[in-house]
Amino acid sequence: MALVGASRVARILAMNAEGSRAGARAEDGAGPMTRVRDSQGASAGVGIGEAGAVGGGARGGGQSAYSWSRTTLLRALQDIGFTFSKGSNQYDVAREKPSVIRQREDFIDTQRQYRASGKVIYYTDETCANKNMSVYRSWNDGNLRSRLDQPSGKGGRIIIAHACSRETGLLQGAGLSFLGKKSTGDYHKEMNGPTRLKWLEDDVFPKISDGVLVIDRAPYHLTLTDDARLASTKMKKAEFAEWLVRHDAVPHSCLFQDCRQLKTKADMKAEADKHRPAPRYQVQDLARRFNVKILISPVAHPELNPIEIVWGTVKMALKRANVDFTIAALKASVDIEFAKITADVWCRYEDHAIKMEERYRDVGVKREEVEAVFSGGCGGGWGTGGG
Repeated sequence: MALVGASRVARILAMNAEGSRAGARAEDGAGPMTRVRDSQGASAGVGIGEAGAVGGGARGGGQSAYSWSRTTLLRALQDIGFTFSKGSNQYDVAREKPSVIRQREDFIDTQRQYRASGKVIYYTDETCANKNMSVYRSWNDGNLRSRLDQPSGKGGRIIIAHACSRETGLLQGAGLSFLGKKSTGDYHKEMNGPTRLKWLEDDVFPKISDGVLVIDRAPYHLTLTDDARLASTKMKKAEFAEWLVRHDAVPHSCLFQDCRQLKTKADMKAEADKHRPAPRYQVQDLARRFNVKILISPVAHPELNPIEIVWGTVKMALKRANVDFTIAALKASVDIEFAKITADVWCRYEDHAIKMEERYRDVGVKREEVEAVFSGGCGGGWGTGGG
């Protein structure tokens, strides 16, 4: 694939070089060619130069060395795989960061190992539903009376969380829903660490003993234990000294004297940075009590968590069923729709996530092949001196 792309690029560059030579002949006195190029530039409105093409003289009024027409440029871009579109968003960019690629590969490999060993994998997440949510389109005759009397604004909202697996579908008795205090803003601010840990301890972990629980990287999912907290510049000298003692990081020069007198805050912070503790999260310590393994999904990869499809299915059903626009009716509809997510339904969603895992594994193989080509792993790659 990489070599095919290279040949296309080479052909495009050759076309450009030929066009440049033709332009040079025109500038040397080939009158008809000059007139043709001038007429093309006039009909195009000098748009190519304004679009940032190779030639830089169009704006200044001079003759540009760029010799392609707009149509040729369009065909060339399409030939090498470009499209005129919105392009990648911030999530697409995040997925290709080296650190996130490592997270993804580790997550997929570990999850495959758990499946092969017979472990039951449970997925969990949370979302929200607004009181005034409704469908955007409905059957009507154009009369205002034929429309639902939907209140303005989003209204109050409920926060929803659940756990699911291939064997159980939605885990019976593990659902969580509560009324949010705010109707706008990020609902993640209302699902805090203590609330989630209490829910996991009471309603989830007792039901999934000896299983694996997949969580994402929301900040309140990954609250560090006290021993794993890093030293902060906001600490006072006394707090730095206590941190160093607690982590067995007291310098040898401070063993018999007060470290606060011998060291500055900057020195103590530098010493603490040398003894960074490995990250340990409260949810991991809680899960250990129930013999549950915690698996953390990569950043910006909701497609690898099947429960995200559940949220889409349930919320669309809630929009269609929501005609009373009350919190009580909304909560009742949530319970009804959750009951429809059986093990068979869940298996289809999880199979889709597994297909995405396979796709990312294929992407990883192709990425390694391309990197090998650029690093000279294919006998010289695309060097210009090759014959």
